[in-house]
Order: sequence, then C-alpha cells, then structure tokens
Amino acid sequence: MDIFYLDSSEFLKNFSAEQSEEFIEVFGQKFKSEKRRKEHALGRFLVKTVAQSFYGENNTEIEIKKSKPYFTNNDLNFSISHSRNIVLAGFDTHPLGVDVEVIKERKIQDILAHMNIKADNVTPELFYRYWTAYEAKIKLQDRIKSSCTLKLLPEFILSIVSNQSLDIRRILRIYELKSPSASTNPSELINLKLVNASIKNENTVVIQEINTASLEFFEPLNLNIA
Repeated sequence: MDIFYLDSSEFLKNFSAEQSEEFIEVFGQKFKSEKRRKEHALGRFLVKTVAQSFYGENNTEIEIKKSKPYFTNNDLNFSISHSRNIVLAGFDTHPLGVDVEVIKERKIQDILAHMNIKADNVTPELFYRYWTAYEAKIKLQDRIKSSCTLKLLPEFILSIVSNQSLDIRRILRIYELKSPSASTNPSELINLKLVNASIKNENTVVIQEINTASLEFFEPLNLNIA
C-alpha cells in the first residue's frame, strides 16, 4: 500500500491560470474557484503520473462509478484527498479510502453535536483523527476491515482504510512528488494530453520516499466508524 503526495505551494510555482484552464477543459467540468480547479487538476495529474511512472500502467483513463473514481482499464485502486496545500493519493491492489486534513481550530462541539456524537474535551488533533477516518470510510464505500491514522506532516492528519484485513502500518510506503525547479517545463506538469500519450520526461517529477519510521502513528479510536 502506497501513499503519494505533493505540496502544491512548491509544485505550482510556475503554474499559470491558462495551463489550468487547458487541463480542466479536458474533463468538461466547472469549478467554483481556481483553488478547486487546481486541486482537481493536480489530483488527476498525481494519480496518472504515479500509475505510469511507478506502477507501469500506460492506460490511465479514469471513470466515475457511484461517485468514486476508477481506472477504466486496469485493476489498480486509488483514492484522492487534499487539504490546504497538500494533494494526496493512496494506491493498493484492493479498494481503499484515504483522507488528509490540516489541523486547525473549528467549532468541534457543534460539529460533533450535528453528527450525534457525545464527547467532552475533544482536542483538534483527536477530532481530526476521527474526522479523517470517517471521511476515508465514505470514500472506501465498503466495510472497514483495517485502518491506520498518522501525522503525515506537523500540521496534517492522514487516515487510511481498507476492506481487507491488513497490517497497514507494516506495509505502508509514503512518497513525495517534487518538481525540479531548474529543469521542469510547467506545460509538461499539467498537460493531460502528454500524460495520456505516455510522453515520459524523467526530469518532470522526482519521487522521494519518506521514512515511515520517523512518523507518528496513532492507536485506533474506539469510535463506531466501521
């Protein structure tokens, strides 16, 4: 099971609105804000780039079934999430759900009350441990048989769920995608036509593995999300 993420604030330093328009237009979708457009574009770019360069999948056409994205012509499963500047995707041979959230102050008690959850002294970190697992379950669209929650970066909580009985922490690998600032052509980063045509440029992205042993993992919460 693999997690890939990128920091859009660094990745998009040379990204123009015109290139975003060209990329999004391929999907025929409209978005309420430029931020949402870029998140969607980067999520698709991340999934397609990883599928091709890391898993060797040349056919990366995506279709939506019951509000969940799938590859049309291969069996690699993925799940996408984004929060603030982080765009992230999880991959596995079995269905999975992932959700990443930045830890920030919210009206936690109001949200819990709306969800009919009674709990006192809930810290923002504890709330997001629950919330990310809850959102990941929705994306899985199946019964949870294994789960994992960790602090990916100092400000982010990540939850991963699977419909298989797995030791996710043991098999988990995490990678960051970076764009070399000296050699990257922005049009090569966010051009779906280039991705679909399998035009490979080894300098387009750098995939850097993260040492999971240095990350903070949490014990599963005893909450009814399964």
